[in-house]
Amino acid sequence: MQNVAFILKDLVVGGIQRLLLDLIPVFKSQDRKLIFIAIGKGEQFETFKNAGVPFFFIPKKLPFFDPILVFRIRKLLLKHKIEIIHSHHVSEAISAHFAIIGTSVKHVLSYHVGLQLNNSQDSIVFKKLHKRVDRAVCPSNAFLNEMKSAGYDSSLFTVVPNGIDTARLLEKPTQNIRNKFNIQEDDFVIGMIGNFYNNTRNQIVVCKAFELLEKKYEHLRLIFYGGHSNSYLPDAEHYKQCYDFCEKNELLEKVFFAGIETDTTSALASLDLFAYASLNDTFGIAVAESILSIKPTLVNDLDVFKELTQNGKYAELYPTNNHEVLAQKIENFILKKSRKPDERLIEEFKNKYSIESHFHKLDEVYKSLF
Repeated sequence: MQNVAFILKDLVVGGIQRLLLDLIPVFKSQDRKLIFIAIGKGEQFETFKNAGVPFFFIPKKLPFFDPILVFRIRKLLLKHKIEIIHSHHVSEAISAHFAIIGTSVKHVLSYHVGLQLNNSQDSIVFKKLHKRVDRAVCPSNAFLNEMKSAGYDSSLFTVVPNGIDTARLLEKPTQNIRNKFNIQEDDFVIGMIGNFYNNTRNQIVVCKAFELLEKKYEHLRLIFYGGHSNSYLPDAEHYKQCYDFCEKNELLEKVFFAGIETDTTSALASLDLFAYASLNDTFGIAVAESILSIKPTLVNDLDVFKELTQNGKYAELYPTNNHEVLAQKIENFILKKSRKPDERLIEEFKNKYSIESHFHKLDEVYKSLF
């Protein structure tokens, strides 16, 4: 059984952080040694610190290469007899790479972020670093195909779909978010979970679909959950675009920008329908969480979502960027013309994308290194 260290550049609210938080209890239940190294902070710092595994915060003080950070990581890995360090971004992957030189520690690198989000420097570093890791992990075949097209060596990759802690999603909600926004019990609430600041989501499509319907259906409401900015992108263009659109069309009394919400269970419980719009995704944890919450789910037809939903088997697809078709599909749910999720299919989906399934596939990757 290999001793593993997760390393992450920051602890903001996001899909990668959610995945790792869900993984920690599984590692513990399997009696596996796991430590967590953070080189930056974020809204979930205390959550990770109190997650029940050894937690180490080693701040990165230099923008690209920090030799003191590398030395401290190396010292930590050797002290705890770590055999695998698992990184998730180029920032911490560079530090991990140099920290293990001359040791027997293996390096696994997960690719979570769409290639279009990397700047030119990151792209160059990623390609060079990719050849030096022991194993690369990709969350979907759709993203793997994108990596191949960009010239990455596919022989290093293993596809390990992300996983969700279904027990967490089915817990009783701890808060009533409808009350927070004075939303009535008989209102029909559409919602989307996803940060505005990473330029992959496409919330404006949901805004435009809502605008086509809101006068016809008086009790229609819309909630966006997600951060508006972070330390890397202080100005979220997508957020401003959505807010300005809603203001111009006098929708702000019916559209609510809830900001960051770490309580996904309560967020999903506040909705009657989950509608997701994206320009590029590598997996879609928020979409998977909605499906597993037995929530009616609409998502645009990117290849990654065709893969996740098996071409609409687990959630309903609509054409990307087409707010008119999205509005029609939303209306079908309002009028109850669309089917509700089939719980037998949800169980099938759970078997594919549970956090336990993710752990076992990831563990196979780890074992293959020795």
